[in-house]
Amino acid sequence: MYMRKNTLSERLADLGETFTIEDIRAESSMSDTALRKFLYRLEKQG
Repeated sequence: MYMRKNTLSERLADLGETFTIEDIRAESSMSDTALRKFLYRLEKQG
C-alpha cells in the first residue's frame, strides 16, 4: 500500500509529538531509505 507523504504526515501528527520508526512502518510501505529521508525532511520543516 502506497501512502502519500502528506497523508502520512497527518497520520503521524495524530500520534502526538513522539512516535517510533515502527509506528511509521505500520502506516506506510516506504523503504527504510525513503523513511529516513522523509523523517530528515520532516525534522528540517519543524
